[in-house]
Amino acid sequence: MWGWLPAFRTVAETEHLPTAAKVLELSPSALSRSVKMLEDCLGEPLFTRDRRQMRLNRAGQLLLVAVRDAMRRIDDGIEQASAPSLDRVRIAGPAEWLQLVVLPAIRASKTDAPVIVDLEDVAPADLTRALLRGEIDLAVAETIGTHDKLSHERLGDVHRAVCWSAELVSGDGLDVAAYVADGTDEVSADDRGRVALRTQSLALTIEACKSGHMRAVLPVALAQAHGLKTRTDSTLRISHLDLVQRARLADMPVSPIVERIRARARAIFR
Repeated sequence: MWGWLPAFRTVAETEHLPTAAKVLELSPSALSRSVKMLEDCLGEPLFTRDRRQMRLNRAGQLLLVAVRDAMRRIDDGIEQASAPSLDRVRIAGPAEWLQLVVLPAIRASKTDAPVIVDLEDVAPADLTRALLRGEIDLAVAETIGTHDKLSHERLGDVHRAVCWSAELVSGDGLDVAAYVADGTDEVSADDRGRVALRTQSLALTIEACKSGHMRAVLPVALAQAHGLKTRTDSTLRISHLDLVQRARLADMPVSPIVERIRARARAIFR
């Protein structure tokens, strides 16, 4: 089966046998035969065929995702084997938390063993899937879904407050920007009914406050990092910031960067 997967991927990505054959420098008939043998082995068709056009069906789409991920992981292994002194760590999460927690940890890691850090802005709802599929190694975000194949560590409690521009004396009378998380608006009890803006982007909510025209409920740590004024409200929810790791196929020296992230979190949430 392994020998047929590169042929399948090329045909799946082009959905055109002659084009795929040219890429792989094979005859269309040989390529078609490889794909058919793979389908026979699986006991499922992977394409719907229309003359010379081949379109992925649902089973083919699922297999293509898995093949791409497997080939990426093999590429990573080859890269690490050919340059063992350079290690690579992929960290994902909302951009605001990466900027506040992870970037300073990377800067502080210059004295550690050389490491290449890939940062990705990924929504919290997508992080569990990305970790389980091996697309990322670490995630830093609020309340990531639990799974028995993932290791969770609480970095700190995330308190919230009503926030507005530091250039204003008071936030009274301002319109309200609501950050929508898990379908629920982050709004204080006093501000219900005064919402002028709803967004699923934490960055846009912060910018709305910094503009001086709105106030919003934000994590205190992020508000302070952006120079916003805050007013506590006991009705606002408290969440926690998680550091989540996936089970790795081989030991990766992520400990130094993890320790730096922990230290940065302790400084923020002390």
